[in-house]
Amino acid sequence: MNKKELRKVMQKNRKAIPLHIREEKSLLIAKNLLEHEVFDIQKNLNLKDKFVMVFLNFKTEVNTEPIIKRLWKMGIKTCIPKVNVKEKTMKAIEFKSCGEVHIGAYGIREPNLNSPEIDIHNIAISILPGLAFNKKMQRLGYGGGYYDKFLSQSKKDIKKIGICFSEQIIEEIPSEKHDVKLDYIVTDFEILG
Repeated sequence: MNKKELRKVMQKNRKAIPLHIREEKSLLIAKNLLEHEVFDIQKNLNLKDKFVMVFLNFKTEVNTEPIIKRLWKMGIKTCIPKVNVKEKTMKAIEFKSCGEVHIGAYGIREPNLNSPEIDIHNIAISILPGLAFNKKMQRLGYGGGYYDKFLSQSKKDIKKIGICFSEQIIEEIPSEKHDVKLDYIVTDFEILG
């Protein structure tokens, strides 16, 4: 199965998970993620000075609002992605309030224009969405390549963490040379990596 066909199958599979189950699983994912050692400020001191990049969930994705609000309570600064469709690029924008968004490209919530851009070298952790993931730490995104391009500009020390429902873990994902591998994958059931 090629990437395009797999995307259709995985979108359908994720959509089949009832909303109340997705919400329950999202809370478990938030708990598993934020209890991981990479979020221990005592062990990961650069979290005090750097940012965690988190996507704002879209349609049937993992609900990231509990993650973002918990990061703020922990005193961790956050940023969210903003895409430029014409240039096929993405940048990170500081995010301090759930009210600081508007509907942007592809119908995805994006930060307001008056929020400052964050240099990629000031990001310690990037939390990524996806349609499918596997135990080889591969991710199948939506096909735009925005995260792959963005993260390929970064230093190697940005921790890349995919979050998904356990139903999104599959055996094989077609990959290409430019696909960025993850450091961890966090589901409602387990942490890989």
